[in-house]
Amino acid sequence: MNTLNLRLKPLGLVALVLWSVLPARAQWSTQNIILQPGWNAVYLEVQPQPSDCDTALAGLSVEKVWGWNRKFSPVQFIQSATSLLPTQPDWLFYVPAANVLAPQRSLFHLEGGKCYLIKLPDNAPSATWAVVGQPTLRKIAWVPNSLNLVGFSLDLTNPPTFAEFFSPSRAQANNSAYRLTSSGAWTAVTNLSGVKMRSGEAFWIQCAGASTYQGPLVLTVPQRTGLTYGSSAVQQNLSLQNLSGSARNLIFTLLPSAEPPAGNFAPLAGPVPLSYWSLDQASQVAAWVPLASALQNHLAAGQTAQLQWAVRRPDMVAKAAGSAAVYQSLLEIRDAAGSSRLVIPVTALGLSAKGTPSDGGGVTTAHAGLWIGSATINLVNQPGNPTNPAQPTNTAAPFQFRVIMHVGADNTNPTNVLFMQRVLEMWQNGTYTTNLSVVVTNAGGLVLLTDESYLKTVPNLTGAAMRDGQPVGRRVSTAAFGFHSPITMASTNAAQQFGVSNSVYTCTVALPANDPLNPFRHLYHPDHSNTNAAGPLLPVTVTRQIQLTFTAADPSGLALPGWGDSQIGGNYYETITGLQTQTNYLQGTFRLTLASTVTGLNGNP
Repeated sequence: MNTLNLRLKPLGLVALVLWSVLPARAQWSTQNIILQPGWNAVYLEVQPQPSDCDTALAGLSVEKVWGWNRKFSPVQFIQSATSLLPTQPDWLFYVPAANVLAPQRSLFHLEGGKCYLIKLPDNAPSATWAVVGQPTLRKIAWVPNSLNLVGFSLDLTNPPTFAEFFSPSRAQANNSAYRLTSSGAWTAVTNLSGVKMRSGEAFWIQCAGASTYQGPLVLTVPQRTGLTYGSSAVQQNLSLQNLSGSARNLIFTLLPSAEPPAGNFAPLAGPVPLSYWSLDQASQVAAWVPLASALQNHLAAGQTAQLQWAVRRPDMVAKAAGSAAVYQSLLEIRDAAGSSRLVIPVTALGLSAKGTPSDGGGVTTAHAGLWIGSATINLVNQPGNPTNPAQPTNTAAPFQFRVIMHVGADNTNPTNVLFMQRVLEMWQNGTYTTNLSVVVTNAGGLVLLTDESYLKTVPNLTGAAMRDGQPVGRRVSTAAFGFHSPITMASTNAAQQFGVSNSVYTCTVALPANDPLNPFRHLYHPDHSNTNAAGPLLPVTVTRQIQLTFTAADPSGLALPGWGDSQIGGNYYETITGLQTQTNYLQGTFRLTLASTVTGLNGNP
């Protein structure tokens, strides 16, 4: 079992505390609830799909269902569920459509994270209610100074006692707790330290004063949907706080998702490959480590830990064609002692969502957009070396310069990949026409320009950023190159797309001797006039042959999140002729970061 080293910080204000629960191994899962004859108090740990009562309860001999319609006022405790009436203001009511009371129904849909009282006929056999749905992230909103009907997702084999679970909270510790019997009577739990709770069961719990308590382990997630990476997010953070008075050994497990139920749901593309940030305190080695098996960590009493999780999109292999497929998993966090169990939904769109051949079309490239980065040269040949003048050797210090590239959406276009000297980012206002109704002809958005001349030809441009209260454009350029227009880069293998491992792209950057942007020519240098009667003198046209070879891993050995997705790179090679009588050979590495997903240039889509 691996060990995750968490970075601890003092307890601060928790902006969003969510309790995520799921008993089955899926982002889509089935919660199996055993319904006994008579009354059952149920806590739904998933959001049922479908959620309407008639469909969700089909096949069960349900007589009636009650849902607590909680109010922000003290609850008038009802000793028996049998005394509930359809007109009860604090309760929602459901009966099957054939029941004579069906016109009085007020409960039509079931919600995950809520509690329900379900009545089966007294002579009915036990039944298993298979509730298919997604994990709920609903947190408990306690009514202060009142009884609350609540439930929790707990360890199925070793759940805590009432006293153990509520001991960290002053508002609930040692307070009254009631369980529902099959006869419909609520009975008090008299031995809180000896009676264990059950996962998925609803209880009445007394809350003394205000409370936000969700359990001994407090989880803070970035979104109510859990770890949602979409098509562009790479890294997400979680916060865990141990409220109990003793240290906890936490076990992290990545669980697979079941197939989505029938309906209008995104197909399951496969599991989400996750990596966690690990810092070995002893060796001071930090790295992103794939979560391949169960992971264990020690969390001291009262401590808060920050956890960083990154998605590895290059490792996603789609099993369903089409960009609608979503990678889905669950990250389970379980206390080894059984007091807490948290499950976080994890979803991501892979590179297929950006148009790789796994989409079935093979038309667009997964790495379309504007890429800005740098090349680092650390090997240069020595032409004066009598032994091997063409062999690059280590430089005294590395030399770094900026690299700008743009990749169009259409991978069949020969000008798809461009090597650029500069780029301008502007905002293009939308346009519309009116003819009884408004028709938008151009929604507007960010545009990329290859040079300043397009500022006059592309319509409706304004700045993409604000400076001193005025809209201004963003301009990025590289001083290492002086060419005017973007240069097409050619692939040595048409079957390999830009940015994937082992793909090779090349281009030639030529600077004529009389080019005003040639940095190697001085107008007043006698050797640079090119008017010598015996022939042209140096410098002649300077030609730079550039080759970019992409690698699967960062060539510098850095374990960066998003490598192969929003960050790509590899080995840089350059051959320069025209500077001197012999050819210069340069080698190094390069790294590019996705700066914009705009695939068109100069106002074109």
